[in-house]
Amino acid sequence: MKWIAIFVLAAPLWAQNAPVSHPRLVVPPDVQRGERVRVQVTCGGVLLQFDAEAESSAHVGENVIVKNPENGRRFVARVEEKGKVFVKK
Repeated sequence: MKWIAIFVLAAPLWAQNAPVSHPRLVVPPDVQRGERVRVQVTCGGVLLQFDAEAESSAHVGENVIVKNPENGRRFVARVEEKGKVFVKK
């Protein structure tokens, strides 16, 4: 008995050079879990800056959980730009 292999090429889900709609597009977060981020904390006229580790992922304008490197406590900060988060007290 001989076997014959038949291959069927599937058509693409969208036409070549067609714009890709939002449901198919995934934008990577600006801050990724495990990434070192620059934290800025303001309280009145005082500005404190330090590096910490992101415990969650988020886009600009969203909240992210950050781990304090000194005491291991977690806190919430807002993503300002890629690799930079902000806390206002």
